Amino acid sequence: MAGAVVYSDDLEKNAVYEMANGDDTKITSLKPPKINDVRIVELDIHASNGVIHVIDTVILPPSAM
Repeated sequence: MAGAVVYSDDLEKNAVYEMANGDDTKITSLKPPKINDVRIVELDIHASNGVIHVIDTVILPPSAM
């Protein structure tokens, strides 16, 4: 959901969200939280234009793989 604010409490396993580049991404685990099997290491960091979730690796679009 690019342009939307999604807090960690709103995440649901297997939910699909649209990223800023238009690609879809999937929540693959809640404990620990993972997006496309990449671990989310910091949650709900407030920014002036939304919320940030820090991951421990780079997520590449399918076309780059």
